[in-house]
Amino acid sequence: MGFTKRMLPCLALLLTCSVADASSIVFDPIGDTIAVTPGFPDITSIETSLTDSVITFVITFADLIAPTPPNLPIAPNVIAPRIDLDTDQNPSTGFQPVTNGLTVPRGYPPVNLGVEFVISVGSSVAPYEVRGIDSPTNHVAFVVPNGAIYEPKSVSITIPLVLLQDDGLMNFSVVVFGGVAVVSDRAPNGTTPFTTASVPEPTSLLLLGAGLGGLFYRCNRRLL
Repeated sequence: MGFTKRMLPCLALLLTCSVADASSIVFDPIGDTIAVTPGFPDITSIETSLTDSVITFVITFADLIAPTPPNLPIAPNVIAPRIDLDTDQNPSTGFQPVTNGLTVPRGYPPVNLGVEFVISVGSSVAPYEVRGIDSPTNHVAFVVPNGAIYEPKSVSITIPLVLLQDDGLMNFSVVVFGGVAVVSDRAPNGTTPFTTASVPEPTSLLLLGAGLGGLFYRCNRRLL
């Protein structure tokens, strides 16, 4: 078997093993809702997962939730989340977080963010679209059809990185409405924002060369 043909299986193996996604999870205390009336959404965790093309936020709640219905009545556990994204991780650029505007007047400290995009779920009938707002005047920069998926206790929101013009490493905060526009919970409670999962690093040339060399050597021994 020729040298080139012997190398193809090894190269395919290397490329397969080099592709990796990243994920992280942060937690919010149970029972810390802003809304004092029972039954409103209580954030418990936010998981972010990242590939080379999309980022997904999964916001989990303590109790059952529901998407906004097309008609009244609207129950207290109906959620309307907002995610503030500081894509350049620079609090001195961008605009004020929605999180701060809604919760600082209620006694919470401001989250240290300069927001480039606010993400919201913009439809009340499945499939649920996701909207990206890029200004304090609520200008819609993009819409992701079918970008939100509701589960009994969570909602996942997926956004293509190309729309954010970002590699996926960013700071963020979350605030959620419950029922009819009642500010229900926020995360984090303090001033330090959350950070998404680390960006999958491309294999360096040095490691790539060493890996190829080792794989080629082992493949030659096996295939001779």
